[in-house]
Amino acid sequence: MSTIRQMANDVGAKHAWLAYVYEVADAVADAPAGNIPPGTTSVLHRAIDALKAMAPGDDHIARAEAMSLTVHRLEWALLGRSTDAAALRRQLRAQSREWIEATPLFH
Repeated sequence: MSTIRQMANDVGAKHAWLAYVYEVADAVADAPAGNIPPGTTSVLHRAIDALKAMAPGDDHIARAEAMSLTVHRLEWALLGRSTDAAALRRQLRAQSREWIEATPLFH
């Protein structure tokens, strides 16, 4: 495979993983009360691992890890171990907006 084609595939793959992180955060922030779709966190962690492998040092990795922590805290809250689920959903929505603003557009 040519170097240019490999670079294009890498950019496409990175773009797909960036989109997955946003989709997961969006799905969790808008999930019905007490319900985070099964497998959500595993998709998020897989995306973070892929981004680390493709682009170590990318600013998106730290952002994705922060979103992952918020998702974890929200899961904890929804299990009744905390009362700040609404605040965590707002925080996740804000992190999603920041994610979109920081993500380059590929056309």
